[in-house]
Amino acid sequence: MAIEHLDRVTIQVPGSTANLGPYFDRAGAAIQDWMLEVTLELIDGNAIDLLAISDIPVPRGRERGYAGVRALEQYLKSIDKGQQGCRLTIKDISREGFLSGGTGSSGAEATGAVIAAAVLFGQSVSTRDIIIASAKGEPQEHKDNVAPSVLGGIVFLSDVPSSKELFVVQVPPPRDLGLAIGFSSHQKTEGTESTRKVLEDPVEGKLLVRQVGRAVAGALSLERGNVGDFLKFVLGDEYHEPRRAEEGIYGNFSASEFAALKHELYEKYRIALAVSGAGPSMQFWFDKKRPPFGITEECKEFIGAWFTIKGINLRMEEVRITTNGAYHYARGAYPQCHLNYFP
Repeated sequence: MAIEHLDRVTIQVPGSTANLGPYFDRAGAAIQDWMLEVTLELIDGNAIDLLAISDIPVPRGRERGYAGVRALEQYLKSIDKGQQGCRLTIKDISREGFLSGGTGSSGAEATGAVIAAAVLFGQSVSTRDIIIASAKGEPQEHKDNVAPSVLGGIVFLSDVPSSKELFVVQVPPPRDLGLAIGFSSHQKTEGTESTRKVLEDPVEGKLLVRQVGRAVAGALSLERGNVGDFLKFVLGDEYHEPRRAEEGIYGNFSASEFAALKHELYEKYRIALAVSGAGPSMQFWFDKKRPPFGITEECKEFIGAWFTIKGINLRMEEVRITTNGAYHYARGAYPQCHLNYFP
């Protein structure tokens, strides 16, 4: 039963940047500067009416609101409300909009739609339930794309081997951890799912061992607040980034050229470069308290020049990782709702 006879619920949802180097499909960070306002209201009829409001065009091959509607449809059916007419309004309220691919807009709209429905219809659900339901907005159900939007912070995910149950850990970002996103002008000719085909070839055992070691060391460094050590490992992916770079998915450069850029950025500026989601946007991680104290103009010029030579305009913007997700917003705005935190 809908709580207090609500007929309209509005949720604010942060976007996210996913993968974080060696944590392919298993980590993401919630970004305060990328925000959607998702409103769900009851209307006559039995269909979902979508209204998407944004001044920013979506990347090629995508449709704004698709993930939100898809997740909402499936969630309403799961609570026996599939015939209820609803209007889903998705409004981009970011400072400058979701500018490019790899910024978690699909995950944010799906998260907002599911949480709004749970609140509107008085459902008792956990954050784990919300993550699972929201992930259904995309064909491959990328939980790392929705978990940061639900919980905020930096989120790590796994399954429990004995039960296959989803396991989630949220880590508040260390105060000195800085992040800038490079918004790329490169236009991918294929969607995220198509770019996953290059990842299907077998992985060598030695590479697997190195990747696991870096992922573990980086996560422990982050949890302990050691930003410097985290930077050493977050740039060290050897699985998805090299394969996609070699196929030109991020732009007109090879895997070896990309690796050389990573090495030079770290050695000269102590900046750890990784790809945001499936790209083409880029993550630039840094320590705010250690020289050169962030993304300097010299560093921006160096990065910009490298990508310009490759025919790419890379617009860099420092962003803030938020510790609050859509769950926290819902609990604050609708204290009578039945959302429960997990873990």
